[in-house]
Amino acid sequence: MKFNSVRFKISILYTAILGLILAVYTSFIYINLYYNLYRDFDERLEMKANALVNTVASYVNILGHDHWSFIFSFKRAIGEEAVHGDQDKVARLHALWLKNIDTLGLKNDYVVFANPSGEVVVSSGNMPPDLVSLILKSSDVITDKQKMLTDVRYKGVDLRMISMPFFLNNKTLYVLKVCTPLEPLQHVINIMLYYRWVSVPVILILGFFIGGILTTRILKPVVRITETARKITYEDLRERVKPGHIDEEIKPLVEAFNDMISRLEKSFQYVSEFSSHAAHELKTPLAIIRGQTEVALRKERSIDEYKTVLNVNLEEAQRMIKMIEDLLLLTRLEYKTGVFHFEQIDLAELLREILEQCKVLAVEKELIVSGDIPGRPVMVKADKLHLRRLVFNLINNAVKFTPAKGKINIAVKSVNNKVALSVSDTGIGIAEEDLPKIFNKFFQKDMKIKSSYSGIGLGLNIVQSIAKIHNADIQVKSKPGKGTTFTVTLPLA
Repeated sequence: MKFNSVRFKISILYTAILGLILAVYTSFIYINLYYNLYRDFDERLEMKANALVNTVASYVNILGHDHWSFIFSFKRAIGEEAVHGDQDKVARLHALWLKNIDTLGLKNDYVVFANPSGEVVVSSGNMPPDLVSLILKSSDVITDKQKMLTDVRYKGVDLRMISMPFFLNNKTLYVLKVCTPLEPLQHVINIMLYYRWVSVPVILILGFFIGGILTTRILKPVVRITETARKITYEDLRERVKPGHIDEEIKPLVEAFNDMISRLEKSFQYVSEFSSHAAHELKTPLAIIRGQTEVALRKERSIDEYKTVLNVNLEEAQRMIKMIEDLLLLTRLEYKTGVFHFEQIDLAELLREILEQCKVLAVEKELIVSGDIPGRPVMVKADKLHLRRLVFNLINNAVKFTPAKGKINIAVKSVNNKVALSVSDTGIGIAEEDLPKIFNKFFQKDMKIKSSYSGIGLGLNIVQSIAKIHNADIQVKSKPGKGTTFTVTLPLA
């Protein structure tokens, strides 16, 4: 795994997040366990002290409330030897208590009874003298309603001590102190910490490798994209990344890549078609220009003959210029739609302007141009310049293919929240088998009267491209010898 790879970086990030989660979780568990263990430990210590106090009180109630009965009772309660004249009275009680001593674990504890002056009255036999002094030094003031829990450290050993009041004859205050080692509790906590600190690095190492495996799986579509990209050449753009089972976040990347290749394929196809069509269409006028020029140069010609040759060459040059301009327009329509400026325009007003201009084009053939355009505004969202080009191309077709003294009509009407723009003529019409082809680039019907309708076969393709950009639908109805109607349906603004 390389250090500068995405896989390594994601694995490190995954491990760091996992480590942070484990650290927070471990800290929470430790604090919770520490608190609960100490609470249970203190409760058990308090239970021991209460049991001692209650047992001594039971002894005293049977033997009497004098000082010596109290001393005897306390010694017997902590398992020490003592003698009392009436000790047989508490024999049964003592036998029961001896069982509790083992259950409570008092044999390992340090117990002290101190008088109101702070002097030791009785202490357990396992109590070292220096520990007694330490316990008495750490004593706090005990009132009749207090019990205190404190920590004591003796020769490197931590002890937990509880101090409780004990009243003799309901007036003399004694203090009971029970100390028990914290070693069992600390042992449990240390074991827990040990296993936590040992397991966390192991978990992090496993997490690092698991993160690497997951990252490899996540990046598999990227690898597939790379492999597909290496297979793609300008000669073959058919390769695509198969979506398969990929994550939702990677799907847009795969779809965008496949869309990009589709656009590139379409662009290469368009360039190929453009080159093929341009070469085919330019070959004829260039051949005419070359042929006319060669014929003119073979011998001396009259001025009129030279003018004829120049006029033919000029006409063919203009034809080539027109074709190149149309091809460039088609390129812009299909691949640079961002240059269009859509705005709210009044279609009725635009068509009234175009209608007046078309009447000039129709004068030569004495065509009758009429319009069925409403007086109210018809608002559409469109690019005014290119929408004008669409209408002019349709009208230009109508003028070219309508015989002299024919009719052309431009109409606008609203249909279901849309507006239908139609251009009708009484021209030669279109054969039914040619209707699916009329929008193809460079399509021209082979007719005997073709010379009368000079063109390069791009006008209707331009119309279709402009309509597509405006989300418009275009339909054609035609009958040979009776005329043609083109209808463009645009959404209302």
